[in-house]
Amino acid sequence: DAVDGLLDETDMPIAQLAEQLRALTGPYDRGRTTYALAQIYAELGDTTAVTLLQQALDQGVSYAPEVHSDAHFARLRGDRRFQELMKPRG
Repeated sequence: DAVDGLLDETDMPIAQLAEQLRALTGPYDRGRTTYALAQIYAELGDTTAVTLLQQALDQGVSYAPEVHSDAHFARLRGDRRFQELMKPRG
């Protein structure tokens, strides 16, 4: 699963939300659930969001302009890993 091992057991509200989101995941999710989790972690200022965003992109979320300008990721704009992830792809 995309988020296994990323959620700290002490963050039960986040873990519970993640489980609820996973339950909604269908066969054609294409990383949208993982993307939503990345948005949540980013809003909390947790850099785990970068890892989740990478996974969401690997799962099929497109590199559309919306990803680059998504306000949920504003806190991560200065993170080197986030900047690398947002570089234009061939």
